[in-house]
Amino acid sequence: MASSKGAIVFVGTEEEFLAQVSPEPGAVTVDGQGMVALHPVDIVPTFMGAHDVPPEYRDRREEYVRRLIDAGAAVALATDFNPGSSNLSAMPFVLQLGVFTLGMTVEEAINACTGNAAYAVGRHGTIGSLDPGKKMDLVLCDLPGYVSLAYEAGRNPVHTVIKNGRVAVADGRRVGAR
Repeated sequence: MASSKGAIVFVGTEEEFLAQVSPEPGAVTVDGQGMVALHPVDIVPTFMGAHDVPPEYRDRREEYVRRLIDAGAAVALATDFNPGSSNLSAMPFVLQLGVFTLGMTVEEAINACTGNAAYAVGRHGTIGSLDPGKKMDLVLCDLPGYVSLAYEAGRNPVHTVIKNGRVAVADGRRVGAR
């Protein structure tokens, strides 16, 4: 479990979660199949690649994620990039995993990679969506439409990136790369 600015990101079983937090009485309800509902605690289940599903749901990943989304959970996707156990750093691939291994719609996967991810780390007030007053970085892709983010796997679709008001990638290449 990791905590950042009031949001709790947790992947694990109900027992593991309850062992680490002490919600107020009545804040936790469990349905007949073991799904945990937390009220009003800010919880964002964050899936990193395709492996972060509790063991009892390993063969039913889509069902697990669908139940969370249908219950109103803000689900996030992330890379878990680190040199020790996960060299996956490609967010387009993570989005594709969300669609093809976790059963998300393309729209749900895009939300999970942007606004819900910002919420998970407590930064939704300043980033994660296109709203007045929020900081905006922009990624322009060479694709016929947003659905192609999931269905055109195996190539880098990024054409232009504007980061902090400056062009960081142009024509698919880093600007000013060393």
